[in-house]
Amino acid sequence: MPRCLTSTIVCVALLCARTALAQRAEPSLKQVRDGVYLIQEGDQAGVVYVTPEGILVVDPLSATAGHWLAGELALRFPGRSVRFVVHLSHLFERSAGEIAFPKAATVGHVDFNDHASDTAKAIGNGQVLPPSLAAFDANRDQRLDRVEWSRAAPELSAADTNQDGTITVNEAARLTGRANTRFRNGTTLALGTKRVQIVNPGGSYSTAAVLFPDERVLYIGSNPAFTSTAFVFADVSPHDMLAWLRGVARLPFDTVVTDRGESFSRDRFDSLNQYAEALSSAARSAYLAGRSLAQTSSDPAMQKYAGSPLDSQRSASFNAWFRSFHVSRLELQGAGVAQWMAPNAEFCAEYFNCETGGVIAGGIGGIRFVRSRLGLVLEGSSGQQFVAFGEGGFQSEAFAQRISRGSVLFRFGPKRPTDKSVELLAGPTLVFAQTSGVTITKLATAPIGGRHLFDEHQTAGALTGGVNLVLPVSSRWAFYFPIRANWLLKSQPRMPVRFDVQAGLGLSLRISQSVR
Repeated sequence: MPRCLTSTIVCVALLCARTALAQRAEPSLKQVRDGVYLIQEGDQAGVVYVTPEGILVVDPLSATAGHWLAGELALRFPGRSVRFVVHLSHLFERSAGEIAFPKAATVGHVDFNDHASDTAKAIGNGQVLPPSLAAFDANRDQRLDRVEWSRAAPELSAADTNQDGTITVNEAARLTGRANTRFRNGTTLALGTKRVQIVNPGGSYSTAAVLFPDERVLYIGSNPAFTSTAFVFADVSPHDMLAWLRGVARLPFDTVVTDRGESFSRDRFDSLNQYAEALSSAARSAYLAGRSLAQTSSDPAMQKYAGSPLDSQRSASFNAWFRSFHVSRLELQGAGVAQWMAPNAEFCAEYFNCETGGVIAGGIGGIRFVRSRLGLVLEGSSGQQFVAFGEGGFQSEAFAQRISRGSVLFRFGPKRPTDKSVELLAGPTLVFAQTSGVTITKLATAPIGGRHLFDEHQTAGALTGGVNLVLPVSSRWAFYFPIRANWLLKSQPRMPVRFDVQAGLGLSLRISQSVR
């Protein structure tokens, strides 16, 4: 290729790269409080904390913003090195700037590296350069040649891992930040006599914040409750969000800074916190009272917030609370039942005239523990005495028997205790049979022949399955309709009932309840 043509191509590529760079928002660094600075790149922002003993960067933004920041800090604060880079977001455009501070200790949530790896994989699978790097891709081939980045962003050379002069999408994806030191509920970082607190009550990945206590500034990063004018939970558990708000509300700060570079006063934070508490209380009351989402959304207790920007996502917030609630309940149950006992062919096999089975009255009582969809029922049952007899050629017998059972039943059913529901139950049962009767041995003389009275107790294993049909009438009381099927694991002598079904009507009384 002629040298003049090569030079022309290089110049055009450089011009395109510079034009693309100019179109991107230039980073800026402005002071929030003494020692606390905001680095802004377009609609993205992070925080820089400068002390005599070193510098801490929270959310270093894109690779090019990080490179710009490194140069700006060296110019403004010569001799002070960046000792910590704290990651509150795994997004490429908020974490890749770490590349500009290779000697800094990196800090992030315990789940940060997993999220960062997912981001890198998504970039690699999509084979599309992140926007901050695509600005240098003059020929739009989704790769950066040395001529496209070496002058405008020389720090990107670290991404060229095989030193071939080209940065592929997969190589660029590796610029996503990584945390060597990790936290869940928070940690403290020291810069000489200065202390920086990473605060994260509740431990959720998306809620971590950084407090500069001496300056009374709180940087909340990408916390979803503050990402718009409306209050939202996004992917954070409402319980975790409430725990975070309650914990952070006790901290000493006057100013809040977001990941978009917005600042607002403590009063606004407190207003949001009060709204979240009201939302939680209304949702909890409605959930336990059995009200629908539509009824809950019009709760009178929330009407003072109607029309406010905070309240525009009320229905979605209530829905998030309803999905997250887990109710633990302890209840006493008792019911009268009718019990149908199936004739037992195995018991009657040796008799030419035999009678077993029938219908008797009985009762069921128990203790029911429920946590969300799962639960455990400890249940006992007993029925009326019944009579069975068999007549054979050489021996006949007749007896009266009363059967009692003790069962451990595992429960699966709806989460909400005030909903009409069908619960599925299954588990092992121990059967106790008390039997009194007489045998008659024919064609033999005493002591073998003749009448012989007996009184005995037997125990056998069984399986029980069934359902509870539950009809709540208040937060404490409910009608329930128990249906049980019991199957004796092995046929036993003088236990003529191998299979039976119970069905009836009873009451359930709540003894205790907790909501989480």
